[in-house]
Amino acid sequence: MHIKYKNELLVLVSIIFLIGSYIFKTDALNTSVQSLHETQSSLVELQEAVSLEKIWSPKDIKSKLKSLRSMVNEENIQWKQRGKKISIKFIDISSDKLNKILNKVLNIAIQIEEMKIIRDKDKYTMELKCKW
Repeated sequence: MHIKYKNELLVLVSIIFLIGSYIFKTDALNTSVQSLHETQSSLVELQEAVSLEKIWSPKDIKSKLKSLRSMVNEENIQWKQRGKKISIKFIDISSDKLNKILNKVLNIAIQIEEMKIIRDKDKYTMELKCKW
């Protein structure tokens, strides 16, 4: 059996293989590039999580909260701490002290559960319950 267009048939088959291999190559390249982008974004997210963990470290929070005690006299503060929960009551403090305390509390990475500020003439009482 003799095929008349044997050379043309071989060229056609080789062109089909060429097109198939080109499609496979570009698909593999796109898959590897997409995988690389996913890996890089995962790495960035992991680095952000590590940096946030350093900011929100519990050891640091405990010492920052203890520094609130030194901002007022001992007779003007009631302090109750149980584990990672704390209840603080500042009694008869001035507006300047209240502002300093509030700025410090808002810059500490804690979860405020309850905050009450009561004004009595020119003095303030502040109750704070938080956890970390």
